[in-house]
Amino acid sequence: MVSIKKQRVRVFDINGEVTSSRISSGKPGHDTPQGVFSILEKNVYHVSNIYSGASMPYQERITWSGIAFHAGDVPGYRASHGCIRLPYSFARKLYGLTKIGNRVVVSYDDPEPIAFDSPKLFQPLPLEDATAMKSDPTRPQLIAVNDRTDDNSTTDALQGVPRLIGVSPALLRAVAEMPKDPQRRPTTRTEADQIMQEKLDGARSAVKTAEAALTATDEKSKSTAKDFADASEKFEAARRSIEPLRNAVKSAEARQKDAIAAFEAYMSGPSDNAKGDAAQASAQSDDSEMDREAELEGAVLDLTIEADKARAEAAANEIRFAEVQAAYSAAQNARDDAMGAFRDAQSDLASAQATLTDANKAMRLRSKPVSVLVSLRAQRILRPAGCRATARSADRGVPAQA
Repeated sequence: MVSIKKQRVRVFDINGEVTSSRISSGKPGHDTPQGVFSILEKNVYHVSNIYSGASMPYQERITWSGIAFHAGDVPGYRASHGCIRLPYSFARKLYGLTKIGNRVVVSYDDPEPIAFDSPKLFQPLPLEDATAMKSDPTRPQLIAVNDRTDDNSTTDALQGVPRLIGVSPALLRAVAEMPKDPQRRPTTRTEADQIMQEKLDGARSAVKTAEAALTATDEKSKSTAKDFADASEKFEAARRSIEPLRNAVKSAEARQKDAIAAFEAYMSGPSDNAKGDAAQASAQSDDSEMDREAELEGAVLDLTIEADKARAEAAANEIRFAEVQAAYSAAQNARDDAMGAFRDAQSDLASAQATLTDANKAMRLRSKPVSVLVSLRAQRILRPAGCRATARSADRGVPAQA
């Protein structure tokens, strides 16, 4: 407890005052903030990053903005830039008495802690008595209702219940039919410790399961990636082999089409008499001239056979290419599914690790005291402040620990 008015610090434990010392707090314009703080950081050899590397031995930080206890010059009046200076020997002594998380109360006057008790204070769970926190099942539960029937009849459950605006019988029945809270609620400290340990064990098991799943999905993704690479290579090879056959079919069909067009053009030429006269004249001039119609018809037949052969060869390879293409698509889908499962496993592991971190933190905090400051002047419970938020201090406060 730090008193700005008296320029003193007093240290208490559960049994009362342990030690005290003179201090030097912030001078006007650099006032030491008042409120309830926690020790956030401790460092035997600390230098200021604000005031040109000034030495701050046995530093114990209470705000992240730079306010701390540390050894320094204590002239008997307010002289610092906001920190709480201590005599060197006392700073070393205080450093050995405190730990991270201890409460620090800074006020203008000198707070005087007093012992008190009240049924409204936080009550710890009993150590072993499992019935202490259970409600009496024989006591009727009073529910406020506001519905009234014409004949003033009510159910047995509503007899004698005060009729206040708030809950109707229909809502009462709906609430009664709701499922109970599925979460276990401890009734003793032993059970609370057991539940916390179960949560911690469950979180550790979940991390191990997530790590195993990540390893399995990693192996699966690597295997499917290799399979996809092999399928891709086969697909490219099949595609390269099928392209010439497709081009051969196109070329053969084009030649067949040209031969058919030439034959049709010849057949749709001059009339039969004219062709007979031309043939007779040609036979008389050159007996070795080929029959043009037979030649064109033979060309059509030959090119048709050639096109059919090219189509048959291409069709056989198309079947094999379709099988390779289907295997390629299946390998691609398997790889994508495996990569998705791997990413999900990474997310699950991160979530399980975060849960384990929270469980470990909760387990550590179970051994920490719960501290509050009760201001008699303000009639308020002041919450402890961390790095930035501070509570308005009263002239006289009562610290309590549960």
